Amino acid sequence: TGRQEVVRATGLSSDYISDGVLQVISQRGRSNLELSGGFLDVGRALDDGLLDGDGALNASLRLKFEQLLMPGGLDPLIDANLSVIGDGKGATVVAGQVGKGVTLSLTLPDDGPLKLVSANGGELLRMLGIVEDAKGGRLDAIINNTSNGISGNVVLNDVHVTKMPVFLRLLSVASLQGLADGLQGRGVRFDEVRIPFEAEDGKIIILDALAKGPSIGLTIKGTAMGEEGNRILDLKGVLIPVYGVNSLIGQVPIIGNLVTGGERSGLISINYSLQGSTTDPSV
Repeated sequence: TGRQEVVRATGLSSDYISDGVLQVISQRGRSNLELSGGFLDVGRALDDGLLDGDGALNASLRLKFEQLLMPGGLDPLIDANLSVIGDGKGATVVAGQVGKGVTLSLTLPDDGPLKLVSANGGELLRMLGIVEDAKGGRLDAIINNTSNGISGNVVLNDVHVTKMPVFLRLLSVASLQGLADGLQGRGVRFDEVRIPFEAEDGKIIILDALAKGPSIGLTIKGTAMGEEGNRILDLKGVLIPVYGVNSLIGQVPIIGNLVTGGERSGLISINYSLQGSTTDPSV
């Protein structure tokens, strides 16, 4: 056009992408790049160091893929529309939208762990196959690459679990029918959820998670193996009814912790274990 140059390459394929299309638009000395296609294998790209950030990107890079194949035992993210920019501090930032309205920001430093932030963390965890359904919740995660996959820590604030058959079964067996009914209605609210984890091919290891809200508290540790819809669970922990009351008692100096056992226990608490498929586990 005289002012703008466009280069477009189609039919690109490698170990990392399928049906790739690369479009480069150069204008006034700056290039805008768009890479689209069927899938982008994020896990493999991370393993091979292709996504290590250096903050030196002098162009706008947009990624549009039908699937992002995730590392470890995490499920794919569908329909990704992301932009890649340098933050000027030695890191690369990937930000945008996945699925239907789930925004996220992933910071990839030149050295150190990845940082993931999402304003709709419950929905993002659902898309990754970690929970059946959840709404809201700010998510902050630290993710490290390991020799076999990834590890890290996920923190969620103010999230509602609205559909989780395994959790419903646990509440029913524990004779907490009021909470079970709530889970089938508006959901059960958790003020804070902390999930330290490790993930490798087909396997998620929950190290010592804690979820706490006004009506219930829950600790979880163990493994989930297999793909979404066909996972085998081996989990155990402590179920703490009326967690809000327990936490009030726990705030009494000295006596509080002696009576309740700290934030991972309570005046009333129930040990539990979950084993078997997610559709019909033994409790």
